[in-house]
Amino acid sequence: MKKLLAVAVAAASMVPFAMPSEAAKCTRLAGQGVGITNVLATENSKMAVANAASSKGLKLKGKATTSCKYEGIVSTCVTKQSACK
Repeated sequence: MKKLLAVAVAAASMVPFAMPSEAAKCTRLAGQGVGITNVLATENSKMAVANAASSKGLKLKGKATTSCKYEGIVSTCVTKQSACK
């Protein structure tokens, strides 16, 4: 009985440590794009995120967020999105 209790306590204590390793399989990626127009800069930044995910063997997950700013004669956009194995 004591051995069974020891095994149960050991298994229960391992659960919290197993959870973070599962969460570590996902990461947040960011990509920057520059273009003459806002539309081109947005598409370039989205392609940068897709390329980063592909090169790391990850699949994009969830909705991407994009923020853009106009700098002189070009627009610069940054897209952020989660990616998981």
